[in-house]
Amino acid sequence: MLHDLDQTLDALLREEQTNILIGSEGVAIDISFDPPNSQTVTQFISPTLNCFLYDIQENLDRREGTSYSYVRDRDRGVATVQNVPLRVNCSYLLSIWINDSAPNPGQREHQLLGLVMQQLLYYRQLPNHILRGQLQEQELPVRTQVLHPSGLGSIGEFWSAMGIPLKVALNYTVTIAVPMMPVRDTIPLVTHPLELHLESIS
Repeated sequence: MLHDLDQTLDALLREEQTNILIGSEGVAIDISFDPPNSQTVTQFISPTLNCFLYDIQENLDRREGTSYSYVRDRDRGVATVQNVPLRVNCSYLLSIWINDSAPNPGQREHQLLGLVMQQLLYYRQLPNHILRGQLQEQELPVRTQVLHPSGLGSIGEFWSAMGIPLKVALNYTVTIAVPMMPVRDTIPLVTHPLELHLESIS
């Protein structure tokens, strides 16, 4: 499912590639999901948007009141007990990488990161045509957050730990529903409550 989320983010960022991920020079921007450390970033030859998935946590604000639900099958007279999907926050750190030999690399980096920010802010809920793989089966809306505090603590300490000087980046979180293992227990449906009540008191 996380691979499907990567592909979904890739599709979202390429949704309007002619406006966002291609610059005035007509050079396409690559997208990478590798951890941005001092070794991997040297492999970015073309301008690259790095999407680093750094955190996965349950979204407690969207936790359901109960952990299970019932699916009724009136033809068979039973109900199947099913676990409710878990809402999970998947947080990415987005950064732009420009070769230092390019003209005005810092300004170009800010320009492209600003365009990516605008694209992400437009989609606060991901449309169905963007979703890939298992995410196409989501019964709940796939919501996003942009420009909120990250779970990394000090961003300077993060880049230092990765062996990279301080760098501007965006925090982007997607909330998906992760299906739990199915519960196959069934219980009988009460179709005649009055008859059941009379049997219980006789």
